[in-house]
Amino acid sequence: MLSTRSAPDTPVSGSESTLHIGGQAVIEGVMMRSPLYCAVAVLKTSGNTVLTCDFTPPSGRPSWQQQPFIRGTFNLVDSLRVGTRALFWSAKVAHSEVVSKSAPLPKVADVLIGSSMVTGLILAIVLFKILPQVILEPIKGSFQAPWQVPIADLCIRIAIFIAYITSITRMPRVRRVFMFHGAEHKVINAYENGVALTLENVKLASRIHNRCGTNFVLIVMILSVIASIPVYNLPLYYRLPVQLMMLLPVAGITYEVIRYVGKFNASSVIQKVLRPLSWLQLLTTRDPDDSMLAVAIESLQAVVDRHHSHGASEPIHHIS
Repeated sequence: MLSTRSAPDTPVSGSESTLHIGGQAVIEGVMMRSPLYCAVAVLKTSGNTVLTCDFTPPSGRPSWQQQPFIRGTFNLVDSLRVGTRALFWSAKVAHSEVVSKSAPLPKVADVLIGSSMVTGLILAIVLFKILPQVILEPIKGSFQAPWQVPIADLCIRIAIFIAYITSITRMPRVRRVFMFHGAEHKVINAYENGVALTLENVKLASRIHNRCGTNFVLIVMILSVIASIPVYNLPLYYRLPVQLMMLLPVAGITYEVIRYVGKFNASSVIQKVLRPLSWLQLLTTRDPDDSMLAVAIESLQAVVDRHHSHGASEPIHHIS
């Protein structure tokens, strides 16, 4: 369904709602998500914005999968699925000349989405779990104190992360994704601060956010190192499998930490504690231009509008 939607007379603000909003930068656009709805807005080469807003039904998971320290793993998988699907859709429409009903991804793309998720997960494990241990193994015997080994491990992981982000930022398309990432953060921060989502207000918002995936990755690194302290004396071929088995529990704990932090996002104490972690967001976000901010606003507006209208049974696809 193609339709044209005019902008609301009153820009949405966080004071009108208590929606929990998350987001993700995609190809030439931004995905915003609430517990029930997901919207993706993409900026085409023509300058128009293409928007899709789909209903995301509750997962219907059994109660044991919704328990603290367990739910994080399942929510992470769900977020990866939705985020990867949004990436595929945005890549399909960003540079196309015609947008039609076929713009949303067909079911056959699920195979590609699943393959991409598995490939990305394997790459992350190799870069941030296996490679640091391979580097650490020949030098860990040179440390004089046991506490120096986990510190060295953490430093190696962070160095690899910074090197990886710095290298891919040299790619123009990745740099634009990081600019859209900055736009996503600015719009969510403005919304959560209760200001109307106008370009003037959003420009003043921070591009740093405590619930950012960058913080998630860094907290996973820190907790993984702490959990690994009892096994650093084991040979590499024993230590690696144990550390890999720890990954899911650590991810579950990290989810709870991020969830708790999100409840007190405005707390000055929380801000000070997380500030060193948030510095790395200066690498994974860039200052966006006005068109990027407008796309992020459009995406969040679609999610909030859907909630305010109590939900429509059909997805929205329109060009503005």
